[in-house]
Amino acid sequence: MTKIRRFYKNELFHEILFLSLAFLCMMIFVFLQPFGEGPDEINRFRVVRFIYENGYLPRGDDPAVLIPGYGGSYAFQPMLTYILEGYLLRTVNLFTDRFDVLLIAARMVNVFFGMAAAVLTRRLSRLLFSETMTQWFFSCLVVFLPQSLFLHTYINTDSCAVFSVILMFTAVLDGMKNGFNRSLCIQTAVGVILCALSYYNAYGAVLVTVILFISCFVGKVLAGTITRDGTASPVDRYYMDWRPLLRAGLFITVLFLIGAGWWFIRNAVLYHGDFLGMNARNLCVASTCTPDYHPLLRQTYQNQASACFPWYSERIISPCLLEALWPCSVP
Repeated sequence: MTKIRRFYKNELFHEILFLSLAFLCMMIFVFLQPFGEGPDEINRFRVVRFIYENGYLPRGDDPAVLIPGYGGSYAFQPMLTYILEGYLLRTVNLFTDRFDVLLIAARMVNVFFGMAAAVLTRRLSRLLFSETMTQWFFSCLVVFLPQSLFLHTYINTDSCAVFSVILMFTAVLDGMKNGFNRSLCIQTAVGVILCALSYYNAYGAVLVTVILFISCFVGKVLAGTITRDGTASPVDRYYMDWRPLLRAGLFITVLFLIGAGWWFIRNAVLYHGDFLGMNARNLCVASTCTPDYHPLLRQTYQNQASACFPWYSERIISPCLLEALWPCSVP
């Protein structure tokens, strides 16, 4: 009985309970959520189905992956998750070709990224906070917010992006505290690779990671400290430790080019130098969409030659100001 009580009080039990609950919540969404209930899951699945049926990656303008009405496709964007799901379905197809089984199998890739993100969130919480309760509070906020759980339960590239951001920040913060060794450099590189191959909108996290990484090699010489040349600095002085910075930075860069460079080279070859594929996507949308969804026919403030601030002043500031001053105008 004493051993059972110790187990329930053990930190390992709490970790298992935390991860088990996260997995259970995700699986409920995975099994109960109808196909297409997730944001644009049907059109995302077109890319997965193409890889599943053909065994290779589609061009962004391939008719099989084009979005009806809107034009364009998700094949112009980084699609590591779709690649994993497509080849996983080819394996599952050896046993069954039932669509519901294939759909669940594809969604499990996102569940994997969600669970990996949950594991890393616990590690990140211990790097950020010293108090146990604060660590658990932070972990629960990151993992169990409904929109966070939901994100990992349908076909998308966002869950991989979330995992990659947590991985990058965890590795860099660990490096800030304990120094960058070979393992942390590899973890950082893997995070950047996954981010690059998942979602363009997450690239801002790569920039933050680079800034944090460089800051790890900034040192400080206190005023009055005797330096190597025998002199004392009259004021606090900062310096950059260039040799370890370049060594670790070049190692991470080489790993990134090996892991993610192929995607940008492929885009440059397919889309006439457009290594991000964004301009090619815009051209494809304009040529394959219906007139109702043509980008040049959309009503925006830019094509109406009007600025946003006058609209904001007219619609938001003026009514609020009138409401605030109204009591003052009543005699």
